[in-house]
Parts: sequence; C-alpha cells; structure tokens
Amino acid sequence: MPQGSTNILDEWQCLEEEYLKLQETHRTYLQKLEEISKLQKTCSSSISHQRRRLKEISHLVNKCSTETSDDIDGMKNRMKTRPNAFFEMEAFLPKKNGLYLSLVLGNVNVTLLSKQSKFAYKDEYETFKLCSTVILLLFSCICYFFVSYRYASEYFAHHSCYILVRYNEFISPHGHPRPKAHITSTVIYQKRLRVLIDISVNMADMDTETITHTEPMAEEEEPLFSNLDLFLFSLIVGLVIYWFMSRKKPEPIPEFKKLNTLTPTTRETSFIEKMKKTGKNIIVFYGSQTGTGEEFANRLSKDAQRYGMKGMAADPEEYEMGELSRLSEIKNSLAIFCMATYGEGDPTDNAQDFYDWLQENDDEDLSGLNYTVFALGNKTYEHYNAMGKYVDKRLEELGAKRIFDIGLGDDDGNLEEDFISWREQFWPAICEHFGVEASGDESSIRQYELKEHTDINMNKVYTGEIGRLKSFEVQKPPFDSKNPFLAPVTVNRRLNKAGDRHLMHLELDITGSKIRYESGDHVAVFPTNDSVLVNKLGQILGVDLDVVISLNNLDDESNKKHPFPCPTTYRTALTHYLDITHPPRTNVLYELAQYASDPKDQENMRKMASSAPEGKALYQSWVLDATRNILAVLEDMPTLKPPIDHLCELLPRLQARYYSIASSSKIHPNSIHICAVVVEYNTKTGRVNKGVATNWLKNKLVTDNGHKSTVPMYIRKSQFRLPFKATNPVIMIGPGTGIAPFMGFIQERAWLKQQGKEVGETVMYFGCRHKNEDYLYQEELEEAEKNGVLTQLNVAFSRDQEQKMYVQHLLKKHKEDLWKLINSDNAHIYVCGDAKNMAKDVQTTFHEIAEEIGGMVRTQATDYIKKLMTKGRYSQDTRATGNTVPHNQVMDHMALSQADRVMDKEMAERRVTVAIHNQPLHKVKLVARARGLDETMAIVKKEGATEAGAVAVAATIVAVMTAVVDTTAADTTAAEEADLLVWGSRDYGSRDEPAGDAGDNSDNNTIFVEGLGDDVSVEEVGEYFKQIGIIKVSKKTGELMINIYSDKATGLPKGEATVSFDDPPSAKAAIDWFDGKEFRGKPIRVSFATRRAEFTQRGGGRGGRGGGFKGRGGGGGGGGPNFDIKGGDWPCPNRSTVEAEVTAATEVVASEVAEVSVAETVAATAVAAAVEDSEVATRWEEEVTAETTEESGHTKC
Repeated sequence: MPQGSTNILDEWQCLEEEYLKLQETHRTYLQKLEEISKLQKTCSSSISHQRRRLKEISHLVNKCSTETSDDIDGMKNRMKTRPNAFFEMEAFLPKKNGLYLSLVLGNVNVTLLSKQSKFAYKDEYETFKLCSTVILLLFSCICYFFVSYRYASEYFAHHSCYILVRYNEFISPHGHPRPKAHITSTVIYQKRLRVLIDISVNMADMDTETITHTEPMAEEEEPLFSNLDLFLFSLIVGLVIYWFMSRKKPEPIPEFKKLNTLTPTTRETSFIEKMKKTGKNIIVFYGSQTGTGEEFANRLSKDAQRYGMKGMAADPEEYEMGELSRLSEIKNSLAIFCMATYGEGDPTDNAQDFYDWLQENDDEDLSGLNYTVFALGNKTYEHYNAMGKYVDKRLEELGAKRIFDIGLGDDDGNLEEDFISWREQFWPAICEHFGVEASGDESSIRQYELKEHTDINMNKVYTGEIGRLKSFEVQKPPFDSKNPFLAPVTVNRRLNKAGDRHLMHLELDITGSKIRYESGDHVAVFPTNDSVLVNKLGQILGVDLDVVISLNNLDDESNKKHPFPCPTTYRTALTHYLDITHPPRTNVLYELAQYASDPKDQENMRKMASSAPEGKALYQSWVLDATRNILAVLEDMPTLKPPIDHLCELLPRLQARYYSIASSSKIHPNSIHICAVVVEYNTKTGRVNKGVATNWLKNKLVTDNGHKSTVPMYIRKSQFRLPFKATNPVIMIGPGTGIAPFMGFIQERAWLKQQGKEVGETVMYFGCRHKNEDYLYQEELEEAEKNGVLTQLNVAFSRDQEQKMYVQHLLKKHKEDLWKLINSDNAHIYVCGDAKNMAKDVQTTFHEIAEEIGGMVRTQATDYIKKLMTKGRYSQDTRATGNTVPHNQVMDHMALSQADRVMDKEMAERRVTVAIHNQPLHKVKLVARARGLDETMAIVKKEGATEAGAVAVAATIVAVMTAVVDTTAADTTAAEEADLLVWGSRDYGSRDEPAGDAGDNSDNNTIFVEGLGDDVSVEEVGEYFKQIGIIKVSKKTGELMINIYSDKATGLPKGEATVSFDDPPSAKAAIDWFDGKEFRGKPIRVSFATRRAEFTQRGGGRGGRGGGFKGRGGGGGGGGPNFDIKGGDWPCPNRSTVEAEVTAATEVVASEVAEVSVAETVAATAVAAAVEDSEVATRWEEEVTAETTEESGHTKC
C-alpha cells in the first residue's frame, strides 16, 4: 500500500478514536444535563412549596391571640428573613425561558449555555424584539384603518337591518295564536329591539354625516381595499418573509451510533479514570482554607516524580470520593490526604462534602485503599488537627490500610519544619513498601509554562479580578469568595487618641448588593501588595512588569489550568494574586537555589531546605527569625537572579483577610464596620515590615483623587451568635480589637430594647494598655452603660498602674456574680481575641470559679465548661499568632520586637517554672509558663543563637523567679507548678484539661497500665498487649516503646508501665478491651497516659544575683530531688512522693525571691550577653557552669 494511503488511514484511525471519545463525552453531558434539570426542578418546586406554606403560617400567626412569647417573636423574625434566603437560592437557579427562547430552544435553559452561546442568543433575541415591535406597530395601524371607518359602518348597517326584520316578525305573527305569557315576553322584547334600532340608526347617520362632510360622494362605488390598504398589506407580508429567510438555520446534529461498551460510563468527576489515562498512581487530596494545604499537596505530587512515581493533586470537592474503593485497580496506588482543620475542629469548605461522605457511609469497603494523612492545625486551639485525625481514624475503620503514620503540622510552631520532617521519612517508607527505587533526580520540576502575549485584546486581560473577568466592572450578586463585592469606604478614622500604634475604624457601604450579615459574622477583604515592593521586585529581576503573560499547566488533564487568573501582567500578579511579604518556604528556596551564581549561596539555600538540624537552624534564624520575605532574600543574595515566571509559579496565593464585624445589621443594614490595628514592626535586619491588609486599609481614604475608594469583600458566616432568647444574660470578654464583634452585640441588644423586648443582663469585660491611649469605643461603651444596654462595663488597664490588671483578674474579682449568671441564669459566655494566652487564661479562670464558688474539683470544673461549649453557651472567636497564617481567623498578627519579646514586663507577673535540661547536644531550654510554653521556648531558640547565648538566657531564671512578689505567692506558684511537673499534663503542656479519659485523647497512642506485678518484663507486657494492635518501635534503639517504672524511694518495681501503640485507635481499643481484665490472675487498670513537657528539673538552686553583673543576692536553694525524666517519657503517678516533690519545689521557688529592681537589672544583663556580646556571654557561661557544677554536681552544659 502506498505510503500516502497508510498515513491517511492512520489519521483516520486517530480521528475515529477521537470520535468515539466524543460520543462518550456527549452521552455523559446528556446524563449530567438531565440530572441538573431534575435538581433544578426539585429545588424550584421546593421553594414554591416553602413560600406557600410560609404564607399559610403567616396567616395563622396573624389570627392567633395578641399574646406573644420569645419563641413566637423569634419565629416571626426568622419568617421575615426567609424570603431573602429564597431570593438567594433562586439566584443560583435558572430563570424560565421567554416566548422566543421557548420557541427556539424548547426546554433547554439558556443558563446552561456557554458565554459565547448566551451572547449569540442574546443578539438574536434583540433582533427578534425589534422585528416584533415593527410588526406590532404596523398591525395596530392596519387595525385602526379597517376598524375605524370602514368595517364599523358596515357592521352597524348590517345589524340594523337584521334587528328591523326581527322586529317586523314580532309585529306580524302570521295568524298563529300565542299564549298570554308569551305575549307578555314578546312585548318586552319588542321594546328592547326598538331601543337597539334607534341606536343603530343614530350610529349609521353619524357615520354618513361624517363621510358627507369629509369626502364628496363619488359617482362610482368605492372599492373594498384602497391603495394604502394594499401597500400596508404588502409591506407586512414582505417583512415576515424577510425575517423567516434571514433566520439562522440550526446546524444538524449528527446521530451518534450506540456503542456496546462493557465498561461503566466515564464521568468528569472520576479521578480513577483520569489517573489511568495519565499513568498516575498517587493522588493527593487536600482540604485547604488558606492555601497551605493545597500548596503541600502540590509539593507532594511533584515529589512523586523524584521517587519514580507519578502523582496528582486533587480537590475532593471536584471528584466523586466514593471511587476510593476502586483505587486498588491501579498498581502501587496511594491516596494522600493533606487535611487542614478549620474553626472549632471543622473541615475546610472544600472538604465538607468529603467529611459528610465519611460520616454517612458506614458500609463502604475501602479494604483495597492504601493511604496516609498529613494534618494541618494549630495547638493553640482546643481541637488540634481534629479533621486530619478524623480522616485517619475513619479510613482505617472502613478497612483502608495506613501505609505511614499520620503527620501533625503545628501552625503555632513551625509548620514548614513539621511538614519537611514528616516528608523526609514518608517517601523512603513508601519506596520500601512498593519496592521502588528513587530516581535520584533532584532537578527542578516545572508545573507551568510561560506564554507571553504580544497582540491581545486588553479587554480580555485580568486586572485583579478574583473570578469572572470584568467582574469588578459589572457587579452581579450573589457575592462570595469567587465574586467579591466592591464596597465603597464611607468612614476611615483612627480610634486611639495617642500612642505609637494605629487602631482604625472603617465602614463599608453595601447598599444595593443584597448582602446580608448577622452580628458575629466575619467580613473577608482581598488586599493588595504595596506597589513599592512590587516595583523593587521588578527592578531587582530586571523585567518589564507590564508584559501580558499566561502560565499554563503542563498537565492537560489537570483541573487547575493556571496558578492565578490568566492572561494578566506580572505587575497584576505580584500586586493582586501572589503573597510577596510572607517568609518563603523551604521548597521555594530549594527551587530558586539553581539560579544563584555564587556556589556558597546555592549551598546555603539548599541547606535551609534540608531536614538536617543545621539546615533547620539556619532556616529558622536567617528566614523566620529575621522575617525575610522574598524581596529581602533577593536583596541579601545579589547573585540570585531567578526567572520571574518561575518565581510567580512558586509564590503562594495572596489570601483574603478575615475580620470580625463590629456592627449589627439591625442598626446598620447597609454598612459593615471593621476594627483593626495597623501592623508595622522592625526586623532584625533593620527593615520595616508592614502588614499587608491593615496598611492597605489604612490608606483607603473615603475619596481618592475624586473617586470613591472601594474594598473587595464578602461575608463569611460564623457560629458566634447571640442567644436565641434575648432574656438570657451574656458575658462578653474582648480585650483590644477583640471588642469588635461585641460592638455588634451591644447594638443588637440596644435595638431589641427599642423594640420593647425584654433583654437580659449584658456584661462587658474589656482590656487595653492605657485609658488615655487605646480605650477603644470609649464613648459608645459608656453611652451604652448609661442607657442600660450594658448592665456592667468592666475595663482593665494593664499599664496605667504599678500592678498590672488583665480581664481575667476582673473575672476573679466578680466571681460570685459571674457564677450566679452562669449557673442559675443560663448566661452565655463569649470570648474574642488572642487564642494563645488570653483565651486560655480566661478559660482557666472560669475553671477556678467553678471550683471555688461551685464547689467542684478540677475535673468536674473542666467537664462543666466543656458542656457549656457543647451547648453553645461558651463561644470563642479567637485568633492565633504563629509563623504562618492561622486557620481560624486570618488576621495580620502583631509581631513583637526583640526587646518586647525578652524584656516585656508581662513575663514578670505570670506563674513560672524554670529548668535547665541536659541533652546530648548540651543545649539549654527554658521552660516557663510566661506567655505560654511554646512562645517562651521560642524566645530562647531565637535570642540565643549560640550555645553560650542560650546559657546566658537560661541565667535569667533568677530574674524571672523574682517576679513572684511575696513568699505566699511563691508557695502557691510552686505548689501548682510542682503538681504539673509530677503528674504531667495532657496534650502539650496544657494544665487546663484533665488526665485520662476526661480529656480529648484522639491523638494519644500511649496507655498507662497498673497492677502488672513486681517482676513483670518488657517482653511479657509486649506479648500481652500486641494482641490488640502494633506496639511502636523506637527509631533510635529499635526496641518496643514500653516503659516499666520503679519506685524512686525504694528502687523496687511498681508494677506500672506505659505502652505506646503505632496509632491512637489501637490505644483506645486496648483500654476498652484490657481494662479490668486479668493479667497473671489479677485484674489490671488501663487508661490513657498523660503527656508531660520535655525537661529535667535539677534539685535545689543557687541564690539570686545582686544588682549588677557580678553582684550576689539571695540564698542558695536546697538540693531537692531530681525530676530525672528523659524527653518523651511518660510520668508515673507515685502518690507517695507527691508531698515531698511539692515541698522541694516550694523551697526552690521561695529561695529565688528577690527585689524586682534587681531582677530587671539581671534580666537586661543576661539578654545583652545572649544577643549582643559573645565575649560577655562566654564569661557568663563559665561562671554559671562553674556554680552549677559546684553546687549540684552536674556536668557542664
């Protein structure tokens, strides 16, 4: 066969295959279209039914008696808002087609068509309207001519003759006799006919007179149709013919042949089919609210290529998750779940459907699924990584096989480091499991390719729109994260009277937007980066920022075609779409290292991206501690010149910022109020960093060059709501800008009082630094108290007096009244503000109130507060401050300067426990309950860059201890902290929750066993407990993680042990199964072990130092017992030694009490030694070490 024919046949074969795919796709489209139509009809009918029933109930309510109740009032209020909800629902439903579209399209709804088709039909519809208007006009003219002067006369003449004939018939009965009744009715009928004859004759005479006066009588009879009639008729016929001839003929749709396929129909939501077509075996699902989870998923999918596999990132919202059971059809398949926890332990918006599916499908069989989970959360919040833990637990319950342990990322610490550490262990384990070898390819893997547009219509270029092109020019509801509303700024004023901080109040106008909000909701705003930073980036990289570009995904099958809206310009991308102010993650440094011309810079960048300890330390100090953003990295590494398109590919998306709304829609239905503090701070490099959103909002003047300033925004609903019954008391606690939602609450309670409703007590606790500087909304709050809206206004000024006062101190002061409101009057508690310290301290205070006034023990008090939270009577709207953006409330966090972090006097009045911990690397850790455990430890790591510096910072023990003003407080503090040290604390050092089953042990994989016997061995315990699950093996020693404890006083075995399982569900199952069972013929007790902080406390302590660097002060502490517990061990509650330990700890703290002035001097000296002067630090280290060795016999740190 000729070569040309072969090529033609090959081309035809390819075309035939594509045709078969087209048939399959078209069938799928028709199926989906039918499903959508059914759903639309169901939804429309349900809305109609709801409207009808709502109307009926409204009539019933109006007919009821005039007596009202809170329930009836609440129902009426909800009934008023229901039509708006229907309106919002119908906004997503298609409108019914009109006459023309019904004729042309039939039942196909135009809202299902593409944009081009919609516009095409719109143009044709406009033509149709024009032609119809002309035709109707001509038809009306014709009717006028025919009816007015010709047919009316003939009609009346005809009927006059007819009536006259009928009248004559009645006059001449033709000799037939008629009954008397008939004669009577005939007489009446004759009278009526006579009246009609008179009317007809008069009408005919009038018409004749009109003709006589207007036209002379023609000699010949006038024809029925005049020339004008014939002309109009011909014109109408011609227009109709022209319109029909000019119509577009519909293109014939080819009839598809039916395929006899045995495989199920391919669906667009099938990730299985997509993986098969593209040859991928790993899929990474992500649940992400702020983009971090999605970023980690993309990084894992790219990593797969380096390990000889192929991966894809997937949004669970876009796929049918029921296909997880089919993943076993793909060889060496694996599903990875990067799941962030949002709010109070909830799934993210895009993972909500997946979460519901997991809950509802109890009979799903996932036995063929291999999976692993990396969870993203924040330890500051109570439900730490709840979503990730639930997915991990639930998949295992449904039969899936966990290939690698769940990873827990903490946004309050170093989320990037947590992810890197987990990933470095994850991939080797996966390669070993599937028996594959890593490719060893460490080169950069590009996901997008650059395309520059030289000749493009600028009307098709994105200029900052989030979703639809030109959506900012033509605003259409509903408004959401993909379609924000441009709200004009009507008010922008400074709230604080003085001080170096700038606190602002903004008001956004939402008139005409149909946006509805409630008190407690959040407003999300889309900020833009500072143009100064954007221009600097362009100058450093030497590029024209106004070039129009597109970054197109190299994977044609990917649902994400671009990293941000394209086509656009570099300037728009860097201004509106990319985060250029956040410290770059390690993967960004790794990818950019190849573009550094200096080998040393390349080495340092790759080192910072590694999981080695020195690399982590360098990344922590050079990037995070110095808060270097990508611009600072490029400035400090002049040899680094990456291509701007690759940089744009790597940078994360600029996320919306959320603020609690400071107004009530009852008072301000067309306005949204925002209260925020402008973020600006100095970094260690001497730069000034500014918060993106707050500085952008600060510069939003009401009018800018004659134009209104606008803010892209939308509303995010919240569960932070006032009680349903207005008579319930409310207790609001919100220091600083945490007062924002309570301004809305106060306005709403005031509105309820104006409506004549009975309102319960409204108690406000507010805190700030100085009354004359940052007392926010002072006039409004005092006015509300004066009018009786606020029954109590309690304000704590932390720095206006010598002894600091915080909101928790005021709560303790009013503990009797508060307990009555909570326990007797069903008060609702609301807390807003800092989650790390304030919210925890407030919750601890309520625990103490329940203990002191309610007569409860700590476990009962904790359970009591938890029940309030479960019932919705204890609500929190809190935010965290970490290295990365928090998941609950994304706000510009306040960054403390170096001096503030170390020297802030707030550290001096918190309960403190300090210890020096000897570790193999001789690193010193400071463990203190001052501003929270994690932050204090972070201070040591950040400020003590060297070993000598760390020792010097640890020497501030004396200074911190002197914060205890008197010995009574010292005794109390020591007793509390010693109890913490001896008994341990559950979950990361939090003393606010009980040990054992009373707390949340969803992440606890270790059990505590009592009653094992005096001579039990590790092997025996392992053999017994491995029946229920896999016991964890230490990676360092290779031995089972089973610890058998001995009594420290006697040295004899206690018959107690801790056993760590490979996963938390196994630990829970062990408790359920073995608790109360017999071991060696005796019953044993099994419970969750309680986690403790990682440290060792040495006995005794030296005296306080005197005023000055070498001064001495205070007496030496006695040598108390050692808390010699290795990092990661679990405490063994030995009740026989508790009193001794508490007494020893009390002596340690009391011995360190000295004058506060001396403490401040020592603290200042120690910090200077740690941070600035290495020689002084060395001398300080030698002195401290010598004294430590001399007094306690410890080896040199």
